Amino acid sequence: MTLQRYNQIAIAILTTAVLIGALVLGVCAIFSILKPQHAQEGVKVAAQANTQKPRQNLVLCMPATVPGSDYEYVPVGAVVERNAAKAPMIRSDLKAAEGYSSTFGDCQFGAYNAGGRIYNAVVRNTRTGEERLLLNAPGQIAGLQVPDDKCKDGEGAMPCGMLLWSIRSADTNHDGLINGDDAVVAYSSDLAVSRLQQLTPDGATVLAQTWNLRDKRLVFQIRWDTNEDGRYTEEDGSELVETDATKPAMTKAALSREVTDKLKAGLH
Repeated sequence: MTLQRYNQIAIAILTTAVLIGALVLGVCAIFSILKPQHAQEGVKVAAQANTQKPRQNLVLCMPATVPGSDYEYVPVGAVVERNAAKAPMIRSDLKAAEGYSSTFGDCQFGAYNAGGRIYNAVVRNTRTGEERLLLNAPGQIAGLQVPDDKCKDGEGAMPCGMLLWSIRSADTNHDGLINGDDAVVAYSSDLAVSRLQQLTPDGATVLAQTWNLRDKRLVFQIRWDTNEDGRYTEEDGSELVETDATKPAMTKAALSREVTDKLKAGLH
């Protein structure tokens, strides 16, 4: 092969390589223009959320009263216009909600759809006209116990001058809702509700309560979610806690540790 022929072949190869390289670069440039641009690493781009919420209407229920007191306690509920199943965050069990009455029957503490829609209360002094909200943030008021007019004789559910509130204020099973599956915590107050005193621990739900005039004790049956399945069922068991009714404070175990340990040992 002559030197001239060799140079011709080399030039042809080089020219072809340049053309191919230019073509590749051109194609890459086109694809880089057409390719969608991504967000920077670590920044998540979310679709615009629909922030429109269904309209809700207040349901002001008939007040609870205490004989001889100037105070009354107005349960405040809510109902979603046209569709009760859309109630956000604060709602009762949907099966119960399906049959709610347009007249709001049983509209009271612990009754309006099992208390599922009573999310606050107004404490009202009928003599002075003072009005205050019970809760600073929406929860569920599952019940209110007021003293009987014969409380001095030990009758009724509560000692004289004391109110017992049953409140769900936390999403204890972390399902995004405050409803009947969450823990009911007991609180006491005076008739003016100057403050709420928590009586039972967070995370435990109240099953029953009683008081005794003779030894002045408030006793509660409570249940923990011992198997951590997000529900309070019979398989979780229960325990008894108590406090002094004359100076209510956070309850303590009603039975000694020694006795409960012996009871547990008998199960094995």
